[in-house]
Amino acid sequence: MTPMSFCLHCGATRSGDEPFCGTCGSNIEVMEMSPRQLECPSCHNAVGVTWSHCGACGVSLAAGTRPLLRAVGEAPPPPPPAPTPEIEPIPRVHLISQPRDILDVVDLNEDRVVTAEPAIPVARIDEALHTSIADMKGGYEATNDVPGYLTAGPVGQWAQLALLAFGLVAVATIGGLLLLNIRLDAFREGTGTLEAAERIRDILNLWLRPLAVGFGALALGLVIAWAYRAHENLGAFGISQRRVPGWASLVSWFVPVVNLVTPRRVINDAWRGSHPDATERNWTSYRRNRWVDVWWVAAVAAIGAAVLSFLEGNDTTAASMDGNTWLALGYGLLVLMVLAAVRTIETVNSRQRSRVTR
Repeated sequence: MTPMSFCLHCGATRSGDEPFCGTCGSNIEVMEMSPRQLECPSCHNAVGVTWSHCGACGVSLAAGTRPLLRAVGEAPPPPPPAPTPEIEPIPRVHLISQPRDILDVVDLNEDRVVTAEPAIPVARIDEALHTSIADMKGGYEATNDVPGYLTAGPVGQWAQLALLAFGLVAVATIGGLLLLNIRLDAFREGTGTLEAAERIRDILNLWLRPLAVGFGALALGLVIAWAYRAHENLGAFGISQRRVPGWASLVSWFVPVVNLVTPRRVINDAWRGSHPDATERNWTSYRRNRWVDVWWVAAVAAIGAAVLSFLEGNDTTAASMDGNTWLALGYGLLVLMVLAAVRTIETVNSRQRSRVTR
């Protein structure tokens, strides 16, 4: 039995192989249909796609379920995809303003505003990092961008260490001198021997005195270098008219009598000129550093005590004891001088560091 064919447009039955439908004129050139491709759900007779009622039994086609129509030789349509499980939407945020310090973040799912952490500009991060590194190194490298500035901080720190080392040796020397006097007094009273006093004297002469001279010379050299650099920094602060020229601030330390006056002025000028508000006109009006005064008074008094110790001589046991007492007093004044010098260097460095980093 020859399969029946139908028009795809009107559903009319075809009896031949004409390329056009004799009922509606549609082109049905290759649309041969297999039997029962479009059928009535009641009597299963072929029906057209535009029919509202079955031509065989009169049943309304709108109420029934009709199979899909496909062309002959065409592959069946793919099965419908499996239903995708419903997933909760991921909350999304929208940045209202990017450059602001505080960002307002809007949750589009819940229509609420969330305040985010302030964004830190890259420039501020670099500045904070640079400042932290400078603080770890004593804060002096942060001033390299100031024209004419001589970094005095590290030199001052080394000078402070040398001064403290000299101070420790001075304290040990004071103890040795006092112990020597105790041994000499025992010998004079007949309760001790001279050999015990001589052993202490040898320790003082062979060990403590060379250490005192070495650390003292090292500390003096570093202090001179520090004072020169700190004094020269006045030019970087806009103070060109200095009361002591640069060369004189170095030479004055080695000229007798002059070294009792000029170096003190050099350090005080460095202190005054480093004042945050110091200018070319008013820098000399600021008060001097009191620690410099303590430093110089202690140094001069120590020199006087050393002279008195020398004048006592060592002809007799009593004279030696008096000389040791004056010498111990001189070393005590040197300890006071060390403390004042360390404090002076710290205060001047701190003021200059603040001046160039503000």
